Amino acid sequence: ELPETMLRFQSKENNRLEIMANKTFFNIVGLAADDFPEMPSFSTEDTKEFIRMNGPAVMSMLDKTLYAASTDESRYHLNGVYFETIKEGYKKAFRMVATDAHRLALVDNSETLFEDQAWRQFEEGVIVPRKGLYELRRLLSEGKDDFFVTIRGKVLFVKRDNILISMRLIEGKYADYRRIIPENSSGGIELNRDELLASLKRISLMSSDKSRSVTFSLVPGVLQVSSQSPELGDAKEELAINYEGEELRLGFNSRYLIDAISTIDSEKLLLDIRGKQNPGVIRATNGPNHTSVVMPMRI
Repeated sequence: ELPETMLRFQSKENNRLEIMANKTFFNIVGLAADDFPEMPSFSTEDTKEFIRMNGPAVMSMLDKTLYAASTDESRYHLNGVYFETIKEGYKKAFRMVATDAHRLALVDNSETLFEDQAWRQFEEGVIVPRKGLYELRRLLSEGKDDFFVTIRGKVLFVKRDNILISMRLIEGKYADYRRIIPENSSGGIELNRDELLASLKRISLMSSDKSRSVTFSLVPGVLQVSSQSPELGDAKEELAINYEGEELRLGFNSRYLIDAISTIDSEKLLLDIRGKQNPGVIRATNGPNHTSVVMPMRI
């Protein structure tokens, strides 16, 4: 850290920047200013292109989806969150979806957009890059106000006050996420969110760092959460549940479960498990607008 003193900046030849503070000197290699991308300017007339979005609603949706976006650069089309507007019967909502092929997060909100023009903006669906959305999330965390967006070509622009953020949209077709969510998965086993989350955090301490696997064993009236590792040992815990179905035993990545359950904002949650080959579906009990899916692991 530099001492509390006057800093001096001076540009040098060959795109170098010299920083001086008392007897401390830094000589930093830079890039040519001409190579920096030019930000577009928006005239007063152009600002009419921008549509208003509900800041707190968008921030809540990002908190429920961003964690599931892929970080694998080879799956470029999954390195972001899919934005679209949906209309199913009388239901009209703004939707965000993120998946890395091992898990999926989906959330709908009917209070995100305001004008008809805004709904049309996302009718075709766009993939917004994960890194840009973290910047948007940081911007939204600084205040509760709404913000404005527009799409020009393949770029999404975000504006709030005197701040303008541009994000190049990810090209390509997004995954058919509807095929990942099991049909008619609106029911499930009701569990206390905090109890299940605490149990997973305890039991996963004994799972291997590589697999992070935990086992769910379902028998009538009981969900047993267990893990074991040759290097560490084993652990198990039983939770009382209202379940009268067949006995099941499935493995899951504990981190994926913890990430998904942590985004649930209701006291109770619904866990839908139908068989060894089927994914686990997690929903809040206070509405069907938030769904998380976690693929099973071999045990």
